[in-house]
Amino acid sequence: MDISKTHKGETLELKITGRLDGYWANHLSSVLEEEIRHGSHHVLLDLSSVSFLSSAGIGVLVRFYKELESLKGSFGIQRASDHVWKILEISALRGVLSAKPPVMRRTQSATWLLPFGLGISNGLIALAGALLAQYQGFADVQMGIGMVVWGLASVIIGEALVGTPHQLGLAIAGTVMGTVFFRLLVAIALRVGLDPNDLKLVTAAFVFVALISPGLLKKMRSRKGGLHHA
Repeated sequence: MDISKTHKGETLELKITGRLDGYWANHLSSVLEEEIRHGSHHVLLDLSSVSFLSSAGIGVLVRFYKELESLKGSFGIQRASDHVWKILEISALRGVLSAKPPVMRRTQSATWLLPFGLGISNGLIALAGALLAQYQGFADVQMGIGMVVWGLASVIIGEALVGTPHQLGLAIAGTVMGTVFFRLLVAIALRVGLDPNDLKLVTAAFVFVALISPGLLKKMRSRKGGLHHA
């Protein structure tokens, strides 16, 4: 049996050629143990050139699958011969040992980013509130409601301007544009001399238009496309 190693980032790919019987299963076990000691916790196997898989070989595969799962790593078979897939199907292990897509592995390894991001954002919000209360010399439970509304309005208007962004830079640019437009609307309303209650009505109407306009524009485009096809 021959084992060739290829390192692609954090992933170790092993291509195995020959018979994975009792003797060579021990050899594969030694190779995997050495690689794990060296820090390889994501392993993909190419068994497309394996002509025979014994119960000892299955035992090694299951053992290192469990071991790497306990280490928050991954272990799976990327490719395999028909004989290997048939043996694994009979053993009810094909679904377990089949390699997961790389995107899923990255998502699972990055689940800590969500609570980390929420913690940072809440900390910045608390800091901003403390600085505002210190600057004004007093604190009131109602004092932040207007700022929350303004922030939501800026985000909604920004999404209406740039669409649903899939990149961080575009999302930030849309929010900045929405903030500028919203502030400009408030400045125009104040220059005209509107009553504060009327100002709230105008801003609410503007936010409502920003909410429904993307859907309306999409429907209009789809109707125009249908007419052109007709």
